[in-house]
Amino acid sequence: LLDGVFACFLGGHAAPHSFGGSKRGHSFPEFLAPTCGAGGADFVVGIDSRAELLAEDGTVTRVGSNTVFSFTPNQREIQLQKGSVLFHSPTGKGGGTISTAGATAAVLGTTIMVSATPNGGFKLLVLEGKAKATLPSGKVTILEAGQATYLLPGSTNFAQISSFRLQSQVAGSSLVQGFKTPLPSMGRIEQFTRDQERRIAQNRDDQRDGPPRGNRRDDDRRDDNRRGGPDDGRPRRGPDGGGAQGP
Repeated sequence: LLDGVFACFLGGHAAPHSFGGSKRGHSFPEFLAPTCGAGGADFVVGIDSRAELLAEDGTVTRVGSNTVFSFTPNQREIQLQKGSVLFHSPTGKGGGTISTAGATAAVLGTTIMVSATPNGGFKLLVLEGKAKATLPSGKVTILEAGQATYLLPGSTNFAQISSFRLQSQVAGSSLVQGFKTPLPSMGRIEQFTRDQERRIAQNRDDQRDGPPRGNRRDDDRRDDNRRGGPDDGRPRRGPDGGGAQGP
């Protein structure tokens, strides 16, 4: 997946800062490469730094600050030890996988964000498309745009899938907004965001209008039940048992 991008590190032909600049305009990331070889490489993104890694097939990997990750050349997999990663793989390009100590996230032609802690904590958010989260036990969870799940350290089950506000997440994420070049999938993310906002507005309108009233027959039936049953034409006795009730 990223063998072409990281050829400079594996071959030692380029400086580590050659992948961009920080939000203040300075060069980044602060990469450390303690091991480089045929089996792969480990990388560290320093404090207040970010990295964007581009592959020839259009796959984009954005790495947040204080992130430790590795990859194996010629394989579509990133091993995320800690930190956060945004991963976008175009539809039909084979997807990709982000493996952590607690779970694995598979990209299915989509854009996702994954966070991990060294002790097995895991969080997955889907910005557009679909993604698959898999536990070591083989249990699988499928998520769609605007959905998230997480795994607490030591837990053997994902938390229940929850919804998050795409608009807020996208606007406040440095992995989405903190780069000069927009994500290739930004148009799709914005479309999913608009769709979600329309649903939220519709639900708000429905709640303000209140539940729909039943039809006339249902209302009449409820009134009959309150009176003790439908009017069958027979006189009703009053509470003293003697004669029909007056008006």
